[in-house]
Amino acid sequence: MTDEPTSSPHRDDLIDGMTPVLARMIAGPDSMCLTLTLEGDADRWVQYMADSVNAAYFGEEPPSDDLLYSLGPAVITSFEAANHLTVTLAARDPESIAAWIYDYFQKVLECGDAFVLDVVVEDLG
Repeated sequence: MTDEPTSSPHRDDLIDGMTPVLARMIAGPDSMCLTLTLEGDADRWVQYMADSVNAAYFGEEPPSDDLLYSLGPAVITSFEAANHLTVTLAARDPESIAAWIYDYFQKVLECGDAFVLDVVVEDLG
């Protein structure tokens, strides 16, 4: 059983804000990295770079297939218990990637319904 993401003004606003940044990154060099950190909690973070998401992960076991499915198609490429999770996303369009990231903050990092993100974009090349 999976939960479909529900639209909310907060979700829509954050996805709308992330979409142009992600579009520029997709069009640019693969060395561009977007880091999003929960304001006031540096332990809750997500990075996007070249079709991959690397993110904080607090669980001892990898996320369930149901949880991953509820976020959107992704393949786990790296996992370290209580540390991080790295996935390759099937989504290639900026809006779908932004939705995946938002839902990860909400469902996996348990950031609630009104979180604020600090944003850093850097070229790691």
